[in-house]
Amino acid sequence: MQDTFVDDILTGADSPDSALVQRSQLIALCKQGQFQLRKWVSNSSVILQAVSGNERSMSTDVLFDDELEAGLKILGMQWNPKQDNFSYSFQCPNASILSDLARIFDPLGFLLPVTFLAKHMMQLLWTSGIG
Repeated sequence: MQDTFVDDILTGADSPDSALVQRSQLIALCKQGQFQLRKWVSNSSVILQAVSGNERSMSTDVLFDDELEAGLKILGMQWNPKQDNFSYSFQCPNASILSDLARIFDPLGFLLPVTFLAKHMMQLLWTSGIG
């Protein structure tokens, strides 16, 4: 319930064994609703070996390649499986800061401290009548 956003599941486990148990439970649960889980990705080669090649998001070689700088896009952010970290990229505003703020996709709320402050500042500017 806490790791699902629309049709994406983003979760983790303390060990490869518990991750494989979670994987089996997810597959069984989704199968009851006639859903097939695809695009599996992990930073563990043990887990990826349990996933058939056509169910993976990309090959194991690409996942652990040093060339994978940007990472994989997951729920509006990039995840680097080799380093196991999340990052965001953002372009400087062009025409309207407000429209750029509205375009930020952050369903997990990691950027909330920054976006909340920026939106609050925009609200203060609007209520004070500053153009």
